[in-house]
Amino acid sequence: MVRYGFATKGDPIPGINEGDDLTDKYLWVRQELSTNNATHSPELESLELEIKGEAVIAGKGEDAYQLSYYDGQLRGYINNQRVSSALTLDQYQHVAITYNGSHQRIYVNGLLTGTLALTGDINTNASNLVMGLNLEGELDEFRLSPVARSQAWLQAEYHSGTGDLVQIGGEAQNVNAVYTASGTFGGVGAGPLRVGFGATGTSSRTASGASYWGIMELSGNLWKMTIAAGSVAGREFTGLHGDGVLTEAGFFNTANWNAGTLGLRGAGFTTALDRLRVSDRNNITTLDAAGRHNNRGGRGVRTAP
Repeated sequence: MVRYGFATKGDPIPGINEGDDLTDKYLWVRQELSTNNATHSPELESLELEIKGEAVIAGKGEDAYQLSYYDGQLRGYINNQRVSSALTLDQYQHVAITYNGSHQRIYVNGLLTGTLALTGDINTNASNLVMGLNLEGELDEFRLSPVARSQAWLQAEYHSGTGDLVQIGGEAQNVNAVYTASGTFGGVGAGPLRVGFGATGTSSRTASGASYWGIMELSGNLWKMTIAAGSVAGREFTGLHGDGVLTEAGFFNTANWNAGTLGLRGAGFTTALDRLRVSDRNNITTLDAAGRHNNRGGRGVRTAP
């Protein structure tokens, strides 16, 4: 670092070159110009100074945790310890930093690209959480997890957002479509299978059978019980949460919940192929709520709060 340096108007600053890393350095600028004329000191005509530091993707500072970008490098900080990796510009990237108590790691598109041994708890500070500071790009989603995510989890998250777009056809025409199919999907002894059975570390969203948001097996594994808006009982459903208490007969006790509210969508592992379409409503009003069936299940979801 240059301790003393002088520059005239329009000249570069001595000791500082274009692209230099000015992290942890400072620049002092006098707000007046001096000349050899002892009686004249002109005012500062103009000052155009642009100094760019690291672009913060997200974090609370290098002394706690932070993911940053600088000069082609993705930088992950935990407790002032930095791990770096090359990052390609001008394209969508899924980036992450993790810490499991023994190593901090950074990932790009689900691939491990940098690691550093580290122990101890993550420091706390009073700084605000910052996202996108000085970043010349766009953040479409950010997630802060209370646990160290595995590489498999990060790969699944990356692939769930980069699924293939399937071209169905041109503009819709006002004609009736006829679908015919036959056969079965698996057999009685072939299911149900675990969630995500169709996904691999490299499969796309479409190939793994996931929805746009990465929800697995919307069809073909188990029939899903859904609220049937086509019935009177379904339209009376208000979205109230249950209280976890069942009646002596084993039923729910929440207002506007009843067996007629539910229908079946998505088909199961014993179902004919023409029923696998998520939009198929053949069984939307057919549900034996008191029976037990090995090809039916549900989704554990709730609204907020």
